[in-house]
Amino acid sequence: MSDRSDIVLELSGLEPLVVRKDSNFVNVGERTNVAGSKKFLRLINEGNFDEALSIAREQVEGGAQILDVNMDDGLIDGREAMVNFLNLIAAEPDIATDSDHDRFFQVGNHRGRFTSGTRKGGGQ
Repeated sequence: MSDRSDIVLELSGLEPLVVRKDSNFVNVGERTNVAGSKKFLRLINEGNFDEALSIAREQVEGGAQILDVNMDDGLIDGREAMVNFLNLIAAEPDIATDSDHDRFFQVGNHRGRFTSGTRKGGGQ
């Protein structure tokens, strides 16, 4: 068995993403985050998931290895929005959710988009 002590993050999707202590850079697409993008929040509020998906595609085409998908906003049903959006990007790259609320991580995990990963606070 190989030494895995240098692994700091391991995600799987269509292709595995392993970040090691000596990894130089991981490109995270952050425009699929309702807290960080007014345009994305507006699209999700309007139910325009197709155009929201185009934002994710642009991030991937720009080199994102992980998408920061965050639906944590008081004005939307975050659970429903997360499930809808994750279903749309099921064929896209590795996905990492960014939420302080375990229920959003669990939605992503339940939908089969994660097999391993680390959420805020260091939990698995």
